[in-house]
Amino acid sequence: MKKNVLWILQPNQTTPTILEFLELLKNRVRSHAEIKFVIPEHSKEMMDAAKTLNPLPFTISSRAARQSYNAYLAKKDLLKEGSFSDGLAISDTLLLDDFAGGNARQTSVSFSGANHIRAIVLQIPTPLGSSATEEEVFHASIQWAAKHGIPALGYELLPLDTSWKLAASLPDGVITRNRSSLVRLKSQLNHRNIWQLPWYEASIFSPVSDGFNIKGAKASYHHINNLSIPFDRTILYIPHNVAMTHEYYTLLKILQPFGEKLHLMFSTGTDQVRGGHSHKSIIETTCKTVLEKFASHSFHQANYTWELFMADCVVACSKCIYTLTASEKGIPWVVFDPGAETADEPENEIAADEGMLLSAIQKTINRHSDQRDLGNILLQMLNSQRNF
Repeated sequence: MKKNVLWILQPNQTTPTILEFLELLKNRVRSHAEIKFVIPEHSKEMMDAAKTLNPLPFTISSRAARQSYNAYLAKKDLLKEGSFSDGLAISDTLLLDDFAGGNARQTSVSFSGANHIRAIVLQIPTPLGSSATEEEVFHASIQWAAKHGIPALGYELLPLDTSWKLAASLPDGVITRNRSSLVRLKSQLNHRNIWQLPWYEASIFSPVSDGFNIKGAKASYHHINNLSIPFDRTILYIPHNVAMTHEYYTLLKILQPFGEKLHLMFSTGTDQVRGGHSHKSIIETTCKTVLEKFASHSFHQANYTWELFMADCVVACSKCIYTLTASEKGIPWVVFDPGAETADEPENEIAADEGMLLSAIQKTINRHSDQRDLGNILLQMLNSQRNF
């Protein structure tokens, strides 16, 4: 019997691109798990937008104290004598909200038609972008999961690399989309179930993702599967150019010490033909002795720039359309340019010598080791106990 995963979606948490990706993900894991998407029953517009996911409605109920002062006293009693490190009583901060008319509320959720659930997945709210209802449903869903003894997995859409860690501490596992969130949460939270998605998935979970991102995700799944690339192998995109054949040969020679850990993606174009030699054959001929030192490599059409999402980093011998595209889409890049003096962007690097290049690739390999794709995270969660 398939293991069911309940994926909770709320208004303000999706885009057309995210919905298209979730349909792709649902189909991709269907042999191992059945993802059941649920949406608040009052969100008819969202139910219509997500109809390709065959969502189920769920109900939200809430109770509130009628008098503000009574609500304030109830919350203060629950907080006891806790205080911040500088001495301010936590209960005193309620004066910013409850004393002016806030209410103590208790929200509960009910999921009908979603039986035999083994795990839930939901977006983690943030104080600078989520509505009160989103936060209440999030908390109620976490409580529902705990009551039923199943793990809850929270994922990042809005930035989690902030000092506000309360919501992120509630799920049993947290999925981040950028390294700054990963590093921050690892330093703040006690549990170790924190992952960063590979960029072909992480880029989807953004309010500004588009069709280019979807093409990148689909291409990444296709090539990683067809080429049987192990997930622990770091992928570099090499925008080869025949005019710089010597430079790219030198680049690959320098990268040989990391060869067993790397898959190389070479861009090839029809305009790079020389005589009767295709771009691919030129690379295979001029780089034959060094290519043997790498775990694997593949060739990709140069005009399919969305395939950059598959890579952990673009490694080039000069700035080009691929480094520009990588910058625009948040993909790290390294340019090996002996004699250069400065780097252009915090996440990217111009390596002026071999040492800088090797250091940059080592950082890329280290970053990759913290990543895991959604399919593997879901399988780990489903095959483990609650505190996975």
